[in-house]
Amino acid sequence: MSAREITILGGGIAGLATAIGLNKIGFKIQLFESSAHIGAVGAGLTLAPNAISALNYLGIKQEVLDKGYQLPPIRILDLDGKVINGIDHHWILDKYGIENFAIHRADLHAVLMSKIDPSSIHTNKKLIGLKRKPNSFTLSFKDGSQYETEYIVVADGIHSVIRQELIPGSTPRYSGYTCWRGIIQYHQLNLKETTETWGFGKRFGIVPINKNQLYWFATMNANAQDETLMRIKSAHDFKALFKGFHQDVKNVIDKINPDSVLWNDILDIRPLKKYAFDGILLIGDAAHATTPNLGQGACQALEDAAVLTDILSKEIEIKSAFQVFEKRRISKATFVINTSKQLGKIAQWENKLFCAMRNFIVKMTPLQVNKRQFDKLYTVDF
Repeated sequence: MSAREITILGGGIAGLATAIGLNKIGFKIQLFESSAHIGAVGAGLTLAPNAISALNYLGIKQEVLDKGYQLPPIRILDLDGKVINGIDHHWILDKYGIENFAIHRADLHAVLMSKIDPSSIHTNKKLIGLKRKPNSFTLSFKDGSQYETEYIVVADGIHSVIRQELIPGSTPRYSGYTCWRGIIQYHQLNLKETTETWGFGKRFGIVPINKNQLYWFATMNANAQDETLMRIKSAHDFKALFKGFHQDVKNVIDKINPDSVLWNDILDIRPLKKYAFDGILLIGDAAHATTPNLGQGACQALEDAAVLTDILSKEIEIKSAFQVFEKRRISKATFVINTSKQLGKIAQWENKLFCAMRNFIVKMTPLQVNKRQFDKLYTVDF
């Protein structure tokens, strides 16, 4: 063991980005991933200005931007395709230097992986035990191996075993709606805008992620873990579910490849009051998993990496750094979880009268109110 060594559990965005940041300031990293191969699980994602600031801090901004697509202003539409909320976001560009950005998750993952020494990454390491010693921890893995370390950054996602051991009851909670998503080739559709269409207990999102590909997602209120929904994959299936939606949605549905459709229930965790536990620190979805309604899941993971790097670059003792990280991150992450959950509830309303009222209120919301919300999301402290 070395005083400048930190063990990371989890090879997702939070774990990989943190490895890059800590390597940058001279820490030795050992990263353990439970899967046999580290790869992206998912389709597209959006990176807001706070995430771009984090990528810039980590020194990989341009390489990520080269792989993605700067989004035009995001518009919320009703079933007929009429604008509910079409804010001109040029003020975001003026203030933060970039608007929202979309990228294929696999492309982001590839850039992150390319910046880490392969010898420091250990796959097929499913954690089955954690033993505390006076000044260290012993990690035990399913393959029979063990590893001793003084400091652990836990970045193993929403189902983190360590988090649930440290904080009993911190199990994932179901949002009340499920989600399908995928990638299509869209050059024939001539869709340049990013839209989210709100129906009655259903939504459909369209997000260009490069010049040729489009990320789509569809949500619907449903019982948790309804296995019958897993079998909904064909264009015919989605046409039946979203038959009242406008023509752009129908055109995207026509292009859906059943083999590329992903399905999962939307989950988050209740905001935690603690991330730091002596020599253990929770980050990413292990610390603050959120619903995707604000597009902030990956953004918050990248912020975690930048903030922890920033703290440790000031030569703060590691356990103290973990405590400082908790103080700097917990308030904003809690705001994201709560705001995203509330937005999802409202967007998934089913009652037609309530939905009409919702659409009117969202349409009439003053720009200044939206600006204050975005400032809370996009302002960073590193």
